[in-house]
Amino acid sequence: MAWYVRGGRRARAALPALGVPGPGAHAVHLCAPETLVPFPTEELLRRYHPTARLLRPLPGRTAPVDTTAARRLLGFTAERLIDGPGESRRDFDAEERRTRPFMG
Repeated sequence: MAWYVRGGRRARAALPALGVPGPGAHAVHLCAPETLVPFPTEELLRRYHPTARLLRPLPGRTAPVDTTAARRLLGFTAERLIDGPGESRRDFDAEERRTRPFMG
């Protein structure tokens, strides 16, 4: 457990997890509310994972990860957020992917 205590931010989720009552274990996902990619999440999913079934709208750069269990069980929400890139509505076609493979 010392690794989590020294980890600071990781400890915010790990330490409350030790006190969750009841039998069994719960899986939770932790992430920031937005991605750092400068393209809208839904557009990226349509382009690169077209069979993905969206369970809720993902406006802008919303992260496609459900963190409800982390909030409900642990009271965890991301606090230290990194400013993402400015919004970019530019299309990222095959030519751009060849010349700029990291979308940056």
